[in-house]
Amino acid sequence: MSHSAATEDIVALASAVLRVRQVRNQVFDADYFSDPAWDLVLALKSKGKLTQRALVPICRIPESLVQRYCNLLINDGLIRICGAGPTYELTSEAISKLDKVLESSGVQLSSGGK
Repeated sequence: MSHSAATEDIVALASAVLRVRQVRNQVFDADYFSDPAWDLVLALKSKGKLTQRALVPICRIPESLVQRYCNLLINDGLIRICGAGPTYELTSEAISKLDKVLESSGVQLSSGGK
């Protein structure tokens, strides 16, 4: 598998994990499984650069929590501000760590991440 196909598969897997978490939170009480930082990282991996406001409906948490967790992730060097709004993106360190976690799942996606 080419490097770009592998990258597409990891992005597709991040999107799938985020969708499963969203459905799970619709079926079960979301308070049982709340993990905003993980949802933020998955959203940024699957969607790329996102504004603070765009992260609210994806992660299904209030904007104040998005801001709080983004600040924690910035302080830990996992995301950075890359524009107005503010707009966030994962750092190369976060991408490397998240790819390692997702690759360890053993899930095989079809070629091209589709």
